[in-house]
Amino acid sequence: MMNETEHLLVCLGEEASEIAQQTAKAVRFGLSDFEPGQPYTNTRRIEQEVSQLFAVFKRIGFRLHEEDEVEKNAKLDKYMKYSRQLGLLEQKVVPCDCLVPALEGAGQHSPTCAIFKAR
Repeated sequence: MMNETEHLLVCLGEEASEIAQQTAKAVRFGLSDFEPGQPYTNTRRIEQEVSQLFAVFKRIGFRLHEEDEVEKNAKLDKYMKYSRQLGLLEQKVVPCDCLVPALEGAGQHSPTCAIFKAR
């Protein structure tokens, strides 16, 4: 028989696994795709899975540490730079922040948008 903490740890692992499944689908089919029969995009489904993981994480009594996030971001930057140098990762993309409905390929952005300013 397991105790409550062990039960929650199993749930935490299940949620992590579900995040992996949803991110793989997003890579294969795109973040904005809807799986047949599902009401949410892959982005929203990843958000749900991460939220569920954090709910279990907090319930166990775990907490986030800012220094871990800083360290992880530094590693991400380092290895993404290396991957770009190898030609395996596209150059950094500036996200569109203008909230103008995009017409794909039309290049329509507001003058306040970071993409517009980068031209």
